Parts: sequence; structure tokens; C-alpha cells
Amino acid sequence: MRLVLLVVGVFFAAIANAENDPADVACQAEPTQICVLEMAVRASRVAAAAGSTDLPLERVVEAASRAGHLDLALSLADDLNKDSGMGIAELLRAAAWEDRLAEVAPLLARLGLSEGHYPFAIGPIYAAQGREPELASLIERAIWKPSADQLKAWRVEGELRAGRPEQAVRMLRQMLDKQRSQVLYLVVTDLRNNSNASLALPVAPLLSDEGYEFDLKAVIAQAAADSDLARALDDALAGMKPEDRFSSQEGVAFALAKVGDWERAVELVQELEADRLPGRLAFIAELSREPQVIRMARNALAGVGDASTRDGIIENLIRALILTGREEEAQRYVELGDQWQRPQRQAMIVMGFGLAGQQEKALIAARSIDDPGRRAWAVWSVAWFYGKWPQ
Repeated sequence: MRLVLLVVGVFFAAIANAENDPADVACQAEPTQICVLEMAVRASRVAAAAGSTDLPLERVVEAASRAGHLDLALSLADDLNKDSGMGIAELLRAAAWEDRLAEVAPLLARLGLSEGHYPFAIGPIYAAQGREPELASLIERAIWKPSADQLKAWRVEGELRAGRPEQAVRMLRQMLDKQRSQVLYLVVTDLRNNSNASLALPVAPLLSDEGYEFDLKAVIAQAAADSDLARALDDALAGMKPEDRFSSQEGVAFALAKVGDWERAVELVQELEADRLPGRLAFIAELSREPQVIRMARNALAGVGDASTRDGIIENLIRALILTGREEEAQRYVELGDQWQRPQRQAMIVMGFGLAGQQEKALIAARSIDDPGRRAWAVWSVAWFYGKWPQ
């Protein structure tokens, strides 16, 4: 009994200290991405003390690495394991960029891994920086040997990451059509997977208006919020075969919504499967921040019977409502949820404020979440979506 009381006492002491942590208070008053990430780490430690095992520490490493906060990412190396694939890859990518891979070596050794397990993360960085001896050594040590197309893709991606798009375009133009198509697929897919698809905008004109290349252009248009590309894709839809148009229409609609052409975006999704219309409308509402689309999505929600689908649509609506300044309406959806739905919907309010660039409100909302584990994830989301959409 004394042990139980001791554990309970430690838990409540941790919660009290977290709520009054001077660093958290200071960050909430003047939030920056690095201090929000550090707050997420502290929230995760509190959640761990309360018995939570689902913590966002790997995602903190991922976010910190992408944002250039390598010291913070490295300080969390002991929290990573063999299942932390994306966290390790992003850490290696950031460390390679700053020529600090030696500092990641102890983590890799502990997990029985090596740089050779992650050539796809490190290779484009070596290529971007012209570190040919290191690149050759990496290829030699790679567990899975990269193909000739993959090596060319690393070089193209490296030029894009280094801010030399004209060189990337020049390299692609020198390839035969079939190889260029494959290399572009590898480049755009890798950039999209680590939230950098907008970097591929300069090479989008080299993609065709057919099949997966067309769909990749839609991905780039949405990520870069490029009006000219989004509207060109819409024009190209008219010349497609019906079956090709049907499969590509959704991506074009979302790209158009991102650049503010919500009316055309709605037209396009209304031509697709009726049972998926409510979800698509809710996402267009979120992308475009248009109140009229919010009303359309809300009306369409009435016809959705599947509970999980309905929950997903409501989450989109909550974020859209926050993004359009309708906080009370968003809060009503939270209050209407059951004990399982409410915490998740509270997290959507946090995410909405984060996407809107209102980090102070986002942190206040995050710290109001009762469950320590969910609170930690909510704080992490403020840093992850720091005023921008994930690409």
C-alpha cells in the first residue's frame, strides 16, 4: 500500500511540476519552435512517469532534425530503438548536413546498425555538398546497393536541397526519357516522404501529364501552393481518358483548394464517388479555409453512417473551424464527443491553432488536455505543424 501511495505521489508531483515549469510558462508566453519541442520532451517525461508508453519522442527527434535543431535531436538518441526508422533517418540526414555523423555512431552501434543501413538518407546530402569520397564509401558500405537510377536520383535531390535547381534540371534533361521518369519518381517521392515536396517545383515541368507523373505534379502543386501549376493540371484533366481523369482528379482538387480555388475544387470532387464526398469536402474546407465549404461538409456529414469515417470528417471540420476563427463551434464538436472522442478532438483544436500560426493558443489548448500522453502528443503537434501544412 505504501508503494502504491508513493507511486501515486510521484505521479501527481510530476504533473504539478509540469504545469508550473518556468520553461513551459516562458515558452507559452513567447513560443519558438525549439522551445515547443523542448516542452514536448518534458511533457513526454511526465507522461512516462504516469505510465504512458506511447510517447512522441521519436517524432520530436524527427521534427528537431528537420528544423535544424540537431543538438536537441542528438540529446534524445537514447530514446530511439530499431523501430525508430524515420527518427533515425532524419537524425542521420541532419547530422550529415552538418558533418556530425560521428556523434550518431554510438546510437547506431547500440542498435547494431550502421550508416550503410541508411544510404537513402545520407547519400543525397553527400551529393549536395560535393563530398564524393564519402559518397563512394557510403555506396560501398550500403547494405542494399543503390541502383544506377537511385544514384542519379540522389544527385538530383542533392542539387534541389542545396538550392541549385537549375543544375538539377540540367542533369535531368541529359537523361533518356525512361530513366528521367524513374529518377523523377524517386526524387519527388523521397522529398514528399520527408516533407520537402515543394523543393521539386523547379523540376515539375519535366513530368508528363500521364499516369503517376501527373499525380506527382499534383503533389508538388499542393505542397508548393503553386497556382499556375494547379490550374495547368486542371486544364490537362479535360484531355484525359475518363478512367485516367477519375484517378487523378482528387489530387488536382486538393491542389486547387490549397491555392484558394475552392469552387473548382468542390466541382471536381463532386464528380467522384458519392460516399467519399463528405470527407473530401472536409479536407477542402481545411485546405482552403473557406466557410462555405465548411457548411457543405457539415451538411454532407449528416448522411455518413460509419462511425470511424464520421470521426475523421469531424476532425477535419474542427481544424477548419479553428483556421477560420470559429473557435466556439469547434469546441462544441469536442463537447459532443464521448470520453474517447473528446481527447482526440481536443488535439485537433491544438493542431488547428498550430497550423494557423497561433502557437500561444495552441499551447494553452494542449496543456488543458488531461491525459498526460495525449498532452505530450498535442504539444509535439504544435512544433510539427509550426504555422505550415505538412507537405
